[in-house]
Amino acid sequence: MKNLLLSASFVAAVLMPAAAQAQAIPPAVVAVVDLDKVTTQCNACKTARAALEAQVTGLRNRQQALAGPIQTEASRSRTRSMP
Repeated sequence: MKNLLLSASFVAAVLMPAAAQAQAIPPAVVAVVDLDKVTTQCNACKTARAALEAQVTGLRNRQQALAGPIQTEASRSRTRSMP
């Protein structure tokens, strides 16, 4: 019985470092990306940027078109309410 316990503890001691090595965490990898360079030199990015800029311009024009009548009505209501 004593030999069995001694053998089991020896096997556990031998296998323990191997198990610890198998669970080692790999070193961290850091990547740096220059997004300005990517977006200015990538053809797909240039196309997407042009499409987004066109959408922004269209939305700004629509905002101004819708805001015009509202601003006119607001100025009329201010002049009416003043004595």
